[in-house]
Amino acid sequence: MGKIKVYTGPMRSGKSDMVVRILKRYCLANKKVVYYTPILDTRTGVNIYIKSVRGEKEYILPVKRLDAEVNENEVIRECAAYEIVAFDEAQFLNEGIVELCQKLRQLGKVVLVAGLDMDYLQRPFGYMAQLMAIADDVTKLTAICECGMEAAFTKRISSSKELILIGDEEYLPCCGECYS
Repeated sequence: MGKIKVYTGPMRSGKSDMVVRILKRYCLANKKVVYYTPILDTRTGVNIYIKSVRGEKEYILPVKRLDAEVNENEVIRECAAYEIVAFDEAQFLNEGIVELCQKLRQLGKVVLVAGLDMDYLQRPFGYMAQLMAIADDVTKLTAICECGMEAAFTKRISSSKELILIGDEEYLPCCGECYS
């Protein structure tokens, strides 16, 4: 039986870095891994290169782009060759991500999911709450607020009212006191 592991928290808490670090460990253990990210995520290139500590081995972690409308059957077919499947920025994916993760777990895959738990208004973001509910393990990360305290929230610093506004310069990680 597979597992679903969710990594969540505010912006700049290291969710994506955590997933890539875990994928690196699986690569070094000769497991077949794949990394999915939404088309909206413009930070990641076509591939992520991973080198062993001594530089003896180099792995290319394939990065696949997902539409917001998750096509479960297509992803399941693509994942047949992989043991570890990771989804980054999952808050941008539709409800199909929940059932997809459950099906992949039933197929014996280890599924890693990273995403914001809350939007800038402190409401559950996308389907992350449902993913946390079905997960075998949830890790909630924090960032550091400008005041030096742990930051559990993402504060928008621009005046835009759109729910989805891409860009690190638009947000700050904040503690509860600085969020107000």
